[in-house]
Amino acid sequence: MHVFLFPALIGAVLLTGCEAAPVERIAGQPRALPASDLRLAQDAITYNFRDPGAAQFRGLSGYVLSTGDRVVCGEVNGKNAFGAYVGFQPFYVRLSGGAVAAQGIQTNLYAAYEGMCRALAAGEPIGLAPGL
Repeated sequence: MHVFLFPALIGAVLLTGCEAAPVERIAGQPRALPASDLRLAQDAITYNFRDPGAAQFRGLSGYVLSTGDRVVCGEVNGKNAFGAYVGFQPFYVRLSGGAVAAQGIQTNLYAAYEGMCRALAAGEPIGLAPGL
């Protein structure tokens, strides 16, 4: 019986003091972003691609947040090691000043990226944890 209680006790101790990161609600408005912002976002997303020049983008949209940051949403399709396209995946890039503040592209987070971009398109505030 003690064998099962010890791991549970250790887990409880480790989780004590853990708090969820604060989420900030930020408003955003759809805006046509300059080509330099779109290029910076595309370069950030394709930085680790095997063939960045072959990346295909669609559905690009830009937003300006109440903080002054800009967000680029869209979908990207890249090639795998065999040279075949893997299919479009959603992405977002947040730009602050002239630099990339945060970015993301993952199929398992499709709903999160899609939801954030959809909320921005509807003029609704989004929740951003630090680093997103």
